[in-house]
Amino acid sequence: MKNTLLWIWQLPQNILGLALWGIIWMQKRVVTVSNYDYSPYVVIWTNHTVFGVSLGRYVIVGEQARMTSTTVPHEIGHCKQSRYFGPLYLFAVGIPSVIRNYRLPRRPGDWADRQRWYYSGWPEKQADRLGGVKRTY
Repeated sequence: MKNTLLWIWQLPQNILGLALWGIIWMQKRVVTVSNYDYSPYVVIWTNHTVFGVSLGRYVIVGEQARMTSTTVPHEIGHCKQSRYFGPLYLFAVGIPSVIRNYRLPRRPGDWADRQRWYYSGWPEKQADRLGGVKRTY
C-alpha cells in the first residue's frame, strides 16, 4: 500500500520515467535494467553517451556513466528529492536542474571549474548529499 501511494504521489515524474524508458526501449538502446543496491529505484542503462535523468523511481543513465562512481548515487539523490516534493518535483527540481545543465557548457573556466559550479548549486548539491556523493575536485 505504501509503495502504491508513493507511486501516485510521484505520478507525473513516474509517467515521464516510464515513457522515456519505453522510447529508449523502442529505439533498442536499453543495455540493462537493474535495481540499485536492492533499493526501490529502477536503473535503466542505455547506450546513449553521458546521460543521466531521474524521474520518480526511474533512473536512466548512459553507459559511459559507469566510468564514474558518482552518477548513479547522484541520480538516486534526485529520486529522493522526488519523494519529498511529489508532484512539485518537476518544477522545484527538474526545471532548475535542466537550466543548470543547459548553462554548464557556456560557463567560463575549465571543466573542473564548471563542474564545481554545477554541483554547488540547487538542486544538485542536495542530490549529492541525499545520494551520499562526496565530490573532490
